[in-house]
Amino acid sequence: MLPGEYPQDLPHNRPEQGLPDLLDTRGSNQRSTPAVIERALSETDRLGRVLVTVPAEQEFVGLVRMVVAGAAATARMDDEAVADLKVAVSEACTNVVRHAYDSLERHPERNIEIGVDLWDGVVQVEVRDRGGGVRSQEAKPGPRAETPEGGFGLYLIGSLMDNVEILGDHDSGTSLKFHKRRV
Repeated sequence: MLPGEYPQDLPHNRPEQGLPDLLDTRGSNQRSTPAVIERALSETDRLGRVLVTVPAEQEFVGLVRMVVAGAAATARMDDEAVADLKVAVSEACTNVVRHAYDSLERHPERNIEIGVDLWDGVVQVEVRDRGGGVRSQEAKPGPRAETPEGGFGLYLIGSLMDNVEILGDHDSGTSLKFHKRRV
C-alpha cells in the first residue's frame, strides 16, 4: 500500500469532512453506457472541479495537458482515455491560440479558461475563450471537403470524445465542452 492510497490517510481528507472516497466503486456501473454517463453528469456525486486560466499562448498548452491528465487520474480513467483527453484538450487550446483573438486592441487579455469536472470514470472538460467567438452552427466537428492545413482539430476532438458541444457567438467568445468516459 502506498502512502495516501486511502482518503482517510491524508490529513486534509478526513471521513468527517464528507469528502468522496475515490476508491469506492459501490453502486458504479462499470459498463458506463451513455445513459449512465448522462445520469452521472447530472447527479451531485462529482469528485471535484479543477479551474485553470492560462495565457492564450502555445507555450501553455503543455501545462494544460498535464493538468487534465492529472485530473483524469483522480477520476480513475484508464491510460487510453487519458491519452485521448490529452489530445483533445491540446487541440482545443491550440484552436484558441490560433483563432480566438484577432487583435490586441480588441482583446487585451488573451486567456484560455479550462474547467475540468471529475466523476468516477468520467471527465468533462470545458475550454473557453473570450475572443471574437464562432457561431455554434459554424463549428461542427466533422470532415470538410476543403480543409485547410491544420483544420482537423474539431474533427479529431469529435472522434476521440464521447460527446462534444460547441457554444459561441461573436460577442462573448467560444466554449468547447467535451466528455470522456473510462474505456
